[in-house]
Amino acid sequence: MTVYAHAVAEAQIGAGIHCTAALCSDLPGEFDGESVKRSQIWGRGMAQIFASVSKEMHEEFDIEYMKKIMEPFGLVYYGCCEPLDRKIDIVEKIPHLRKISVTPWADVDVAAEAIGNRYVLANKPNPSSVAVSLDEDALRAEIGRTLKACKRNGCSCDIVLKDISSAGHDVRNLIRWEQIVMEMVQGY
Repeated sequence: MTVYAHAVAEAQIGAGIHCTAALCSDLPGEFDGESVKRSQIWGRGMAQIFASVSKEMHEEFDIEYMKKIMEPFGLVYYGCCEPLDRKIDIVEKIPHLRKISVTPWADVDVAAEAIGNRYVLANKPNPSSVAVSLDEDALRAEIGRTLKACKRNGCSCDIVLKDISSAGHDVRNLIRWEQIVMEMVQGY
């Protein structure tokens, strides 16, 4: 199992997409600092507006289009804030899929079982944990559940704290969040 925890920032060259870097050493070709082909970068798809529709509607009105749109990209990251834990079977129809978002509104155990070792589980812990003061016990429980689910199912995991609207006017909440998560990740 491979686990990554990081704060997302664009690379010095500005080659970033929402919640992940655009460039990847797993993809062919070298970036010359000026031009890049879609086959050399990540593609990113999401469908938050389909969060509460049936799996069939999601597939018909989004996944069918994503299959065509994402075909040129070297790797694909799908999902954002929509719970996809019970839709992995339709999401995996997207070509070059490598990473699937698992939000606080998804059941990480169900998602990890469906994802297995085929894709990266892109975990998005609940950002409310840093909004006022850091609840270290709640954070440890949430991250612990994710790491256990990933370990049990052989998932690689990417942990990203995103959608932060407040850190309670205290940057130490973010710093301590990162320290706790990294300690837990390094323990696996």
